[in-house]
Amino acid sequence: MSELPVYLEKFRALIESLDITVYTPQSSVAVAGSSAHTSSVYDVSQARDIVFQCVNGPSTDVDFMLYASPDGISFDSLPYLSINLGANETISRPVTAGMKALKVVVSNNSTVDTTVSTYLIIRTGIY
Repeated sequence: MSELPVYLEKFRALIESLDITVYTPQSSVAVAGSSAHTSSVYDVSQARDIVFQCVNGPSTDVDFMLYASPDGISFDSLPYLSINLGANETISRPVTAGMKALKVVVSNNSTVDTTVSTYLIIRTGIY
């Protein structure tokens, strides 16, 4: 009976170690007028919760697209999520967990150069 508190303490420590919030930002990127930028591929296979945040600079017409992949190799031909932002706008959207990987593509549809930031905010722990 004296071993029970030791096991409970180890179980509590394990649970606390799994409740991790991981921020995977794509650094601010300069996107020239009428061009696109593709980010790295992010492994989200262990994610419980995902939030996609987009931050736009001075351009009046920027598309932020999030592409999903069930295997981490082949990505969908149509975006899982597509957001269009005007000048100096920011938006955050929840993303359903359960896929292997996500890829971010930013397309500047304006002739004005801009600086954008995208973030995948991923929680891998338990509730």
